[in-house]
Amino acid sequence: MNVLIAIDFSEHTQQFLDDTVKLLRNVLEEVWLLHVAEPEPDFIGFEIDPAVMRDQVAEGFHQERRQLQAMADALRERGVAATALQIQGETVKTIVQQAGKLNADLIVVGAHGHGAWHRFLVGEVDQAELQAAGRPLLVMPVLKNPRPA
Repeated sequence: MNVLIAIDFSEHTQQFLDDTVKLLRNVLEEVWLLHVAEPEPDFIGFEIDPAVMRDQVAEGFHQERRQLQAMADALRERGVAATALQIQGETVKTIVQQAGKLNADLIVVGAHGHGAWHRFLVGEVDQAELQAAGRPLLVMPVLKNPRPA
């Protein structure tokens, strides 16, 4: 099974990823770890030098890319064919587009009760966008106090 796993870099991201791989380990063929970075902000009206702001945003993107690549490397060490993808755009629209482009059999997102995924799950997403994905969506709860293995 080809799986697109959306990564949001919350404090529980690694646990979410480990739980997802553990659950799907017997069916995984290929995994894409996708982090959707926010589009570059418009710096009009800022008193701070826009070039300085862009440099800070760019450094944040580079740091996220390194983290994402490290996650994919760790999965490959565990025998999972994994690819890291970081794309700027609107979160849901980008996830749906990439799932189609990659012909993913399943989209996996985490639910931890706050932040972007919480908004995603409680209704800021246009229902038509989810239906347009044309593939199953697995919402993995992130357990704050997981049971010992």
